[in-house]
Amino acid sequence: MKRLLLYFMLLPILCTSCWYLEYEDPYPSVPHPDYKSVMYYTTTDGLPINITNPDSFGIDIIEMTYADGEGTITFDGIARHIGYKAFSECENLKSVILPDSIRIIDDNAFYRCTNLDSITLPNGLKTICMYAFGECKKLSSISIPDSVENVSIYTFKGCDGLREFKGKLASEDGRTLIVDNYIYAFAPADLTEYTLPEGATNICTGVFSEQHNLTSVTIPEWYMRVSRAAFYKCSSLETVVIGGGVYEMDIEAFANCTALKSVYINRNNPPEIHNDTFAEYINDTYASKLLDCDFYVPEEALSFYKNAEYWKEYKEHIHGYNFE
Repeated sequence: MKRLLLYFMLLPILCTSCWYLEYEDPYPSVPHPDYKSVMYYTTTDGLPINITNPDSFGIDIIEMTYADGEGTITFDGIARHIGYKAFSECENLKSVILPDSIRIIDDNAFYRCTNLDSITLPNGLKTICMYAFGECKKLSSISIPDSVENVSIYTFKGCDGLREFKGKLASEDGRTLIVDNYIYAFAPADLTEYTLPEGATNICTGVFSEQHNLTSVTIPEWYMRVSRAAFYKCSSLETVVIGGGVYEMDIEAFANCTALKSVYINRNNPPEIHNDTFAEYINDTYASKLLDCDFYVPEEALSFYKNAEYWKEYKEHIHGYNFE
């Protein structure tokens, strides 16, 4: 419990959560009286959705209809905000086209919409917040508009079927979203081995956590930092290769990776770690033990690792290795 409390106290300062950006809004603050924002959607059963939080939009819904295989939601004016838990757990929701006026998708807005397989985001969208699409298991591809400037941690957490991001924030392989040199989201479907892409130098909090299909990860030499819980509880992860640029692996970075066997670190100066970077929590409590894995480091740096803070706890598991 202490560990969990500490985690949630620190989480807001570890990586950006949901913060609202200043931007020039092309829509007037006092709209034309005839202007109405309209959202279109489909469902799996041909029935209207039951909106989870109809008061979350900052504007009234004046009409909801479903006819000829399409639903419409009409707002009384300009809709700028899909609010907190607006559509969360709408299990029959299949597709959504958001109004062009939307600028913010708030925390948990579409959380656990388990049948959502298509969403069209507007070109003026600026911010997508935490868990906005969390646990949307059927979502396989999503295009992030070029206007988006902020994606929060855990935005796509639990989207196990996600295969591809599109847009300027997407990495070249389409498997990650990169904001300000940080990897913020991961599309994990059918991947067992993964080499982190170009375009980023840091891994944000929890991005790869609980990816149970991953068996091997390579972190190239241009990466500098592995943030807190980045690979937490990747239960099938066996091999990690870490490039020479990584100078820090934060708290719980590889904690509870219970299948981990080999970690290769091609860096002479031991990266900074913490007492639970490679720990296994006992019965999911704060008490922990060292993961039973081996570390392979440059032969000339072997003694440095065996005597460095926290690394020395693993000294019997640290071995010299020729990386040439």
